[in-house]
Amino acid sequence: MSNLTEKPKADSKSVNLKRLLLFSGLGAIPIGIAVCFIYVPPSCACRDRGIDASGAYIRAQQAYSLEHKTFTSSYQSLGIKEIPTQTPLFNISTEVSKDKVVVYGTPRDVPTDLFRLGLTKAETRSFVNAAFYDKKSQTPISISCVSEKSTLEKPPTPAFNGEKLTCPVGFTSK
Repeated sequence: MSNLTEKPKADSKSVNLKRLLLFSGLGAIPIGIAVCFIYVPPSCACRDRGIDASGAYIRAQQAYSLEHKTFTSSYQSLGIKEIPTQTPLFNISTEVSKDKVVVYGTPRDVPTDLFRLGLTKAETRSFVNAAFYDKKSQTPISISCVSEKSTLEKPPTPAFNGEKLTCPVGFTSK
């Protein structure tokens, strides 16, 4: 009769199973949170098309200025497609005058976490490509500059001292 009044002892296998489920459930929470911070590249491993387009634009402007002694804002005159104003990584703007043309590549604020929540951001460096018409030698000269650090600021214009172009402070020539 004493066996009927005693509570049955818990099976050690079921206790271990309960503990295992409890600990694995508690462990899944930090892992789930960590998954949100997984880095996902902002685009493929290929080059951003805005950088290539701005380089082609500067080369076309140089060719045009050799013939016409000035720069143009007309893409038709240059015989090229328009530069995109926005790419996956950059906002791109141009500045054209008769003696200079500048293309600014300002990085966009691109989230790189798995669910695009903005928990991590792309480390993108800005760029500026420029061509100036050197009146002394009557030829265009150009420069491509990339910021040394990641920034979301519009890059400054390269300086032309009448003889050579130099990148702004905090930028290196590429």
